[in-house]
Amino acid sequence: MFLEGRGPDFTSAYIRIGECLKACGADVLCMACNAAHSRADNIATAVGLPMIHLLKELFGTVRTRYPEATQAGVLSSTGSRDNHIFDAYANGLHLLYTNDRTQELLTAGICGVKSRNRWLPVTNPERPYTQFLKVSRDLIDKGAQVLVLACADIGVDFPEDEVDGVPVLDSMQVLADSILKYGLKHGDYDRNHPLYEASQQVKGQG
Repeated sequence: MFLEGRGPDFTSAYIRIGECLKACGADVLCMACNAAHSRADNIATAVGLPMIHLLKELFGTVRTRYPEATQAGVLSSTGSRDNHIFDAYANGLHLLYTNDRTQELLTAGICGVKSRNRWLPVTNPERPYTQFLKVSRDLIDKGAQVLVLACADIGVDFPEDEVDGVPVLDSMQVLADSILKYGLKHGDYDRNHPLYEASQQVKGQG
């Protein structure tokens, strides 16, 4: 709501949360919210811990997995879209966004995930899945060669790997993979630990 100009700045609250986590022993931060990354650098600096930066990981993964792609369709909250929080991390990709009409549909889907609407039949136009599918196809029609689910709520009712042959990348899955990789790279596992071999492979990759 802050990014939409309808609520207070959340940064100080997130800094306090980060400080609490640091006091509990955390040595790295992550945030499972795309929109919150509009203040990621401020939060990490104030807390004094590094952050697994979701947006850097997200678009870096797009580049790695789909090197031929030049245009990515972004499904996100209105505030994230209007504040262009993804542009600095696009890695040369041209980002395609919803227009106001399809953004209203996307917002309805995001809100619907938090209600009983996600249990409606997929034939129901108020089912979030159906709304996300329509938005995805609109972005594909605009030329998207990969779709990015850049809001934590979307994948809850849209667990698709592709839409009409176009790959879909969920930011939450990217973050989960990045957290695991970070743990394997920086963790200290002895030879008897079940993650030892995996950690050695990750460390060997640099």
